[in-house]
Amino acid sequence: MRRRLLAAALLAAGSACAQDCAGTWDGTLGGTPLMLQFNWDRLGSYYLGTAMSGAVLRPRQVDPQAWDEYDPQGHHTATLRLACSDAAARGERTGAQGERAALQARRAEDNSYNARRLAAVELVAQRALPENGRVLEVVAVPGFAQLSTVRIRQPRGGEAAVNARLRSALLQQLDNHLQCQALLRAQGRFDRPGGDRLTLQRLEWHGSILSLQFWLHGECGGPEPYAGAQQFTFDTASGEELPLPRWLLPDYFQGVAAGTPLHAAVVLPQILRGRKALEDLPEAKRACAEFELAEKAVPLAVEERGMVFGFHYSTALASCGLAFVAPWPQLQEFLSDDGRRWREAMRTAPQR
Repeated sequence: MRRRLLAAALLAAGSACAQDCAGTWDGTLGGTPLMLQFNWDRLGSYYLGTAMSGAVLRPRQVDPQAWDEYDPQGHHTATLRLACSDAAARGERTGAQGERAALQARRAEDNSYNARRLAAVELVAQRALPENGRVLEVVAVPGFAQLSTVRIRQPRGGEAAVNARLRSALLQQLDNHLQCQALLRAQGRFDRPGGDRLTLQRLEWHGSILSLQFWLHGECGGPEPYAGAQQFTFDTASGEELPLPRWLLPDYFQGVAAGTPLHAAVVLPQILRGRKALEDLPEAKRACAEFELAEKAVPLAVEERGMVFGFHYSTALASCGLAFVAPWPQLQEFLSDDGRRWREAMRTAPQR
């Protein structure tokens, strides 16, 4: 997604940073497995075992080997002294009551900080979604109900691969959410720790073709929040993911631009909201239309009536929110060979 902030890149910097401890570390605190990370500003975080909750570390400016530890609520819980080399880190944590525990760790791959706890996640069902005789369910990360996806119950054949892909995408978003919150808390921003929300917006399952659209909204310390659609379309018979641009001719792989035949046939009438010209639009709608004319329309989903198109709006123009269905008969001449084949798969009921 264009405006999605990659918090991991901000928090988990590599060993090329000036501070020796910068990067990701895998080790133990006392006898408990630990994952630890620091960025180039010496801001850090760690968690124990596979816990979803961890601590953040704020550097002491007068001592380059000392940090103050805080819990997610902003309470000071400990101090940490740490010495790092190219390959190893050793130190000691002293708790608020004076209890001490040794810390030792070795360097790990960048961007591996959350891998251990992500692998241990067991998604929990929130609600069932009957869909044309099939049963799906909305599932979420325990403790993070705002991050959800869809799972097919009792998967058969390619449906197991569909479930795996949707789980992977959700865990990637959880990774971003956790990194973002760790960064903001390490900066001392405990009152509004930021993070992501991912919710189901549209679900269509026709024949063997499953099309899903999610809405992502988040903030990670930038001047404005980020938001946008995430889309997945699958052939559930094979488990293959079917990128929506590939349903169209190669000229439209990057979107539907003004001046192209597909734009003139199905997009422009929607932008003009039934008017003949831009000048005929009410002033309140004109800014939206001007933006939409300058941007490429992109496919968002497929459904029984046709393909859903929309735009990637800036946060300031999110209220424009134009999304429309281009009927299959109008799209027929603009479909690729793959698109025609997948369209036919929407007509055939899968064997269950």
